[in-house]
This record gives sequence, structure tokens and C-alpha cells, in this order.
Amino acid sequence: MRSLLLSLLVFISTNIFAQSDEEVLRDFYTHALEEQQSYRWLGELCAIGPRLAGSEGATEAVKWAMKTMESMNFDTVYLQPVEVPHWVRGEEEARFGRFPLSVTALGGSISTPEGGITAQVVEVSDFSMLDSLGELGLLEGKIVFYNYPMKQHYIKTFHAYSDAVKYRWMGAAKASEYGAVASLIRSLSTRIDDFPHTGTMTYRDVKTKIPGGALSTMAAEWLSVQLKRQPDKKMLLRLESEDKGRTTSYNVIADLYGSTYPEQIMVLGGHLDSWDLAEGAHDDGAGCVHSMGAAQLIMDSDVALKRTLRVVLYMNEEFGLDGARTYAQMTHDQRHVLAIESDAGGYIPRGFSFDTDSITLEKIRRFQPLFLPYGLFEFTNQGSGADVGQIQDANAILGGLRPESQRYFDVHHAATDVYAAVNARELEIGTASIAAIVYLMDFYDTFKPQD
Repeated sequence: MRSLLLSLLVFISTNIFAQSDEEVLRDFYTHALEEQQSYRWLGELCAIGPRLAGSEGATEAVKWAMKTMESMNFDTVYLQPVEVPHWVRGEEEARFGRFPLSVTALGGSISTPEGGITAQVVEVSDFSMLDSLGELGLLEGKIVFYNYPMKQHYIKTFHAYSDAVKYRWMGAAKASEYGAVASLIRSLSTRIDDFPHTGTMTYRDVKTKIPGGALSTMAAEWLSVQLKRQPDKKMLLRLESEDKGRTTSYNVIADLYGSTYPEQIMVLGGHLDSWDLAEGAHDDGAGCVHSMGAAQLIMDSDVALKRTLRVVLYMNEEFGLDGARTYAQMTHDQRHVLAIESDAGGYIPRGFSFDTDSITLEKIRRFQPLFLPYGLFEFTNQGSGADVGQIQDANAILGGLRPESQRYFDVHHAATDVYAAVNARELEIGTASIAAIVYLMDFYDTFKPQD
């Protein structure tokens, strides 16, 4: 039945689209897999090292992106200034008795006092348990440990992440309301290993700021067992982070002007910054080189786009979306018709999701059979991405590349997010897929009616 359905879809596609469309797509995929340009660019970007906004690594990444896109055949390449935070991670230590635990500060955390904090640890499973213990006065002067795992039953791991991320974001703020002196979370990962995962936290509307950190999943499992045996034993927690205020960085933007409707803009993008624990290969070096590589495939082909193709490498998605918000503000009077983001890793792509109306989505779904030979089958209405989501043009179709998610949170925001964790073929299939959807939507004018 499955093979019959696929055959039917392919038959339908060949009767809707020209034979040349299949040839164009085949050329995109062939060229991407043979040349592996995106993968080579990713190696250069990762060689810079971590690229946290405000850091020297982020500055070098901007220079690299500017130089690289200037060497391509864009009509213009330019920098867009962005004000970003400059937070610096210092030394980190957690000990339960004499046993060390793998820990890292959450992004934006204040430092512990000199010498660290030594206090008892109270494990809570969720915010409901936090409130119950807090109202009894049992969290005063304690380190709160949120042991809330990403749920394994979700087929798409981003759903598990969405369920669990509130403990990273709000955990310290809520624990401080009950007099806790620090907060720790179980790392947001579906794998048990000894690499802690960082990410942003908030102090919004908080009267008393307390440090926030993350334990590796292995350390969280071990600590949970020990707390049942020795609930009165104390932990030493030392997080020596520092907020250095704000500084200027840049979005890197490149345009390839359209032949017929140059005022209509199709954006491809990823974020240039990464967390400071690793090279940010999947998050989001992959998205940057996906976007650059897709543009290069189109420029190297015989395709002449009707609309302007713009690549935007945003700065500071991880720490507040400053780059995306600045881009949206600076281009609010421009006419965006499409914006596709890649910020879900460099794994094998399964399709695209779009934030658009149902009629437009059905038009896009007509292209689905053309992607089946390359393993893409998901064309869903499930959102786009944090960066392109800031674009203020109501007529724009917002989209996101959707790679396979099963391994993404093994490396997300952790020291394991390195170049060696990216498979060249999987990455390049993503690049070609983005080039293909842009070509098809532009050629067949698959956009919302303009006001």
C-alpha cells in the first residue's frame, strides 16, 4: 500500500510539474552532495570555536561570514549593527560531599558569592511540588534541584523540549520566591551522559536573584539516588559568571536581486551565534551554511529567480533574539513574501513546516511529491522559527526546515555540539532541499496575495 501511494504521488507530480522541475531538483541535490560546499563552510565556521554573542568568537564569525559571502555572487553584502549582551562564563564546580558533579551555569546567571554556596539540596519533580514545599518553608536557604526529565514518549523531541524548558527558563526565579539560595535543573537532553546543557534563564520580575545551573543527566540521576539516602548532606556550588553589559555586534546580510519582482524578498536564515560550551555545529552553524549553500546552488544553476533572495545570518538568537528583532525593525517597510529558517540541526531533513493560512499551505503541498525521492515528506502547518518569526510583514509565509529530531538534544547547548557530530551527506541534503523549495515557490508564484 505504501509503495502504491508513493508511486501515485510521483505520477501526479509528473503530470502537474514540468519535467524540467525534476531535473532542476536533481541537479541541486547532485551538486550539493558532490561538492559538499556547505560542509566545508561549516568546518571553517566551527574552527573559529564558540560564538556566544558579545564574545571574540562571535566577532570572528561575523568577519568570516562577511568575507565568505563577499566571495560569492551576491549583488550586495552588508552588516547590520545589533546591540547584544556580553555575559561571560567563569569557573564552575558542584560537589555533593566529596563527589564532583558535572555542572554548568545557565545563560545570564549571576555568580555565586566568593567561595561558592554550601547548602542542603531539595529535589522537586515540578513546580507544583516546589510550591507545596515552599509554602511549608522547606526551601529557605536550600539549593532547589529540578529533576524534570525530557519525556521520552514524544515522537518529536522538540515537543519534549517545549514541555521541559520552563524549568530552565523560570526555575531560579520561582525558587527565589521561597528563599532558595540557588537553583539547579536536570539538563534538557534525551540522552543519559555526563555533559551538562546550558541555555537562557530569566530574572524578569524577580526581587532576589539567585544563581542557576544545569547538571548533566548522569549527575542528576546520581544525585537523585544520593538525596534519598543522605537528604541532609550538603552541596558546594560555585558558578563564577559575569555580566559585562551590552556591546555592538552584527547581522550579516546578502542579497541576490530578483529579475522580475526585485522588491519582493525571500529570506533564508540561521543564527551565527552559538553557546560558549562548543562549536555550535548543529545549533546553528548548520542553519547558516544551509542558507548560504542553498543560495550558492541557485546561483550556480541556470535558475533565474523572479524575486530577491536574501540570506540573513542573525546575531544573538540564543540570548534574546536581538539580531532578529533588529532585522525586523529595520525592514518593517520592505515586502517579504517568504522567510525560511534552519535552526533544528544538520540531521537528515524530513520536510518543512510553515506558518501560513490553510489555502497557501495546500498550494505548497503540491510540491511534496517532488521531494519524496529525497526522503522529505512532511509539509505541515506547525510554525517556523524564532528568528524569522520576528518579521513583521503579515503577507510573508514563514517556514522552517525540519530535520530528523531524535539525536538533536543529545548535543543541543552542550560541549558535544561539534563539527564531527555533523554528517556531510545529511547536511547537504538539507541545503539542496532549501534551494529546491525556494525555486519551486518562486517559479510557481506560491505566495499569499499582497494587500
